Amino acid sequence: MPTILVVDDEHVDRELIRHILHRDGYNLLEASNYSQALETFLSHQGPIDMLVVDVALPGRNGCELAKQLLNLRPNLAILLVSGYVGGEVCKQYGIPADSLNFLTKPFVGNDLAERVRKILSSPRQSPFPAGRRLGS
Repeated sequence: MPTILVVDDEHVDRELIRHILHRDGYNLLEASNYSQALETFLSHQGPIDMLVVDVALPGRNGCELAKQLLNLRPNLAILLVSGYVGGEVCKQYGIPADSLNFLTKPFVGNDLAERVRKILSSPRQSPFPAGRRLGS
């Protein structure tokens, strides 16, 4: 089963996401902020197939994390979630909004599970040309 890194600073939201995705059999890693997520991503011994991240993290936000992880693994599947902003906010960080997936909070479990299945089953391409990394 695919491994998904779930990043949300709200414990209740992270627990809900974990419960929904665990029920569907995914291997899960969790983090509550940018630094913890980056450390988890870099230290994990196997592949991480997807990042599910809240846009509104304290300090460095979910778009910044997505950008950093895409530089490390260009074909990483990304699902942004937020109750405050839309996915277009990532344009400010040099990530084309159409290359990312977005889900508005609050969501029901079936919406999340279906979206994750769809994203993971779709072919993924890097959001930037071959050999180029997203700028700082």
